[in-house]
Amino acid sequence: MSSTANLCHTIQDEFIPGLNTILEPSLLNELMRQSQPSVAGTIWRIDYLRYKPGRRCLALLSNELSSSLPCVVTAYDRQDFAKSVAKLIHRYPDSRNWWKNDSSQVIATRFPIDLGLRPLAKLEDDHSEHQLVRRILGPDAAVHRGALRMLAYKPGRRYVGASISNDDQLSFSLRIYTKQQYPRILPILHQSTRLAVPTPRVLATSERYQAAALSWIPGISLDRIIQVGDAIDASLCSTAQLLYRLHNDCSGPKVTVTTSINWAMSVQKAAEDVAFLIPSLAKRTRELARHIAQELESNETEQTLIHNDFYAKQVIINDSAASFIDFDGLAVGERYRDLGNFVAKLFWMNVRGEITRESAQAYANTFLAAYVQEAGHINIYRYRVYLSAAILLCATHPFRRLCCNWTRATQEIVDLASWSVPNAGTTSLQKAWDL
Repeated sequence: MSSTANLCHTIQDEFIPGLNTILEPSLLNELMRQSQPSVAGTIWRIDYLRYKPGRRCLALLSNELSSSLPCVVTAYDRQDFAKSVAKLIHRYPDSRNWWKNDSSQVIATRFPIDLGLRPLAKLEDDHSEHQLVRRILGPDAAVHRGALRMLAYKPGRRYVGASISNDDQLSFSLRIYTKQQYPRILPILHQSTRLAVPTPRVLATSERYQAAALSWIPGISLDRIIQVGDAIDASLCSTAQLLYRLHNDCSGPKVTVTTSINWAMSVQKAAEDVAFLIPSLAKRTRELARHIAQELESNETEQTLIHNDFYAKQVIINDSAASFIDFDGLAVGERYRDLGNFVAKLFWMNVRGEITRESAQAYANTFLAAYVQEAGHINIYRYRVYLSAAILLCATHPFRRLCCNWTRATQEIVDLASWSVPNAGTTSLQKAWDL
């Protein structure tokens, strides 16, 4: 994502005066020069954006200094700004790691300050980090000496870090959740270790820190393999075969049942978000979402165990063998949710410019053909319904990452979702993606 993203489309929000401070690169970098003078002269870029109209806009920032910690800048409405400032003053009276601007109602915080993930504050220095790991892992902490490296972070929602050792047996990942998430996800993590597919083992959990330590799965992310373009077919086939095993796992874990109605609601919410961001797309996107929702809610097929957030980054390849990670959303639902989401994210990689359209089509065909070889057949009509839904759910991604020409990228995704909606004659697997 570019720090000089082309914001050719202006967003007006009278309740968030600091919105343009985040969306305009020059204003954002001036703000960071004031709040982070120790790293003055560097260019900050937005890696992740979260926007709730009328309430707040949050941006996760990084810069070219590898030693620099990420920062979060949030523009609030008046009420939420006052509440957040009061919480920060109460919990972190030493303001070296956070800064506010009253006129624009903007707060900048430096990792690990996070009001939604309070245990992250323990990662402020090596000593505190080691104490946190020791308290979570208990007696086993003595053999885990590597520093934590951030793998994924969504401010206020979830942190994933890893301690990587030369000995894979001594490596682990650490996941920290919100107080609301932890009780729901903890049983799922334990149940996922009993699946008939390779998954991370739960090493330790901590209710106090809302954290779970999981065993490390060595290998390379399928997402990375696809970008590099090396031995892709074998990896895709291995992934499809393992996914079929997951869908037919009869171990009976007790997980949430997710119906097509759940996804129909998500699709319509995505359409409303697009309509707000780009009013010229409102009518078309709402009609498309309404049609997809109607298709989703009719003619449900057999429900199986599903990953529920399945795409290339959730697959680890080691010597052509696949393993799956991140089972936080493990559920019972239609298998086409996993299949459609996986292929939709291939085309999102194309929209991002990481792979060509031809490559995305070829990889989708290889993946689906391998799955069909295991399953014998799939309901191609139902698959295309879920595919169109999954693509439309990607429509806010360009804005969330402030991609260059994000409005054009959003329209391209809406076009893809429209073209992928099945018609009455879509009953055979001619091509996984036949536009």
